[in-house]
Amino acid sequence: MTRWLGNGRRRGQAMVEAMVVAGILLTVLVGLGFLVGAFLDNAYRGLVLISSEYP
Repeated sequence: MTRWLGNGRRRGQAMVEAMVVAGILLTVLVGLGFLVGAFLDNAYRGLVLISSEYP
């Protein structure tokens, strides 16, 4: 009986660990998306500046 309860706890712990890892990965992806968006915005501004007619 205690062996069965122990396995249940381990499965619960594995689920919690998987959810923590999924949360961290989601946070990293959102952060990278923000950085890529900022980089593309800056690159676009640079291209507009280079292509503008400067007297």
